[in-house]
Parts: sequence; structure tokens; C-alpha cells
Amino acid sequence: MRMDFLHKLSRTMTERYNFIAVEDLNVNGMVHNHFLAKYITDASWNVFIKMLEYKAVTSGSILIKVNPRNTSRTCSRCGAVAEKSPYQRMFSCSVCGFACDRDLNASINILKVGQDLSEPNARGHSVRPPSSVVAVVDEPGTI
Repeated sequence: MRMDFLHKLSRTMTERYNFIAVEDLNVNGMVHNHFLAKYITDASWNVFIKMLEYKAVTSGSILIKVNPRNTSRTCSRCGAVAEKSPYQRMFSCSVCGFACDRDLNASINILKVGQDLSEPNARGHSVRPPSSVVAVVDEPGTI
């Protein structure tokens, strides 16, 4: 059932969106944390990303992997980096006052970095999606 769900979700995402940005997580290293290992393996993060990768190629979508460093601690409005506990679910910036859900803030940052990493294609056309694209896989375990 899980594999069927992951196949359907990855196919839907790659057919619906022409640009997808994800965190390039070291899942193998993360499962060494005995508190998180069961949840990480149950969520099948590696399997899902692999499915997104090959389905993006076949559907013509672009999948960009982004360094996960500070994606949830950086303000998506002003760029200030704040110290946050992993258990703190709301992000609030002490510099500009921006506040939102931590996962939403991280997804905006991941999309911005992904767009910056995308390069013009062989014909010189930009592969950067319009700013209205909201196809983002953000913090671990959320979409």
C-alpha cells in the first residue's frame, strides 16, 4: 500500500508541476538517531525522492535538490538566521517580524534556493518557474 501511494503521489507531482525543489537530506545518516529511525524509515523518504527523480525525467519536470542547512531557521522574507528548537513549530523573525508555520517558511526558502540553482537549458531558455509555482517538498515528512 505504501509503495502504491508513493508511486501515485510522485507521478501526480511530476505531472502537475514542471519544477520541484526538495531538501537533499542525508537519510542514511539520520536513521542512526534511534529516536527518529522508525519514523524516517516508515515515511520512506529515500524511496519517494528516487521515484520523484526518475519520474521527473520521464515527465519533463525539473527536480532540484537543495542543501538543507538552515532552511527552517532562515527568514524567508529578510534572510536573517534565527536559533530555533527542532520542536518549535512556528517561525518568527526578530529582525523583520515575519511569522508563519516553520514548514511553510522552510518550503519558501527551499523553492528560492532551488530557483537560484536552476540554470538555463541548452537553448538558453530559463528553466526557472514562474513565482506562482508552489510545488515544494519541504521539511522532512511534509509536502
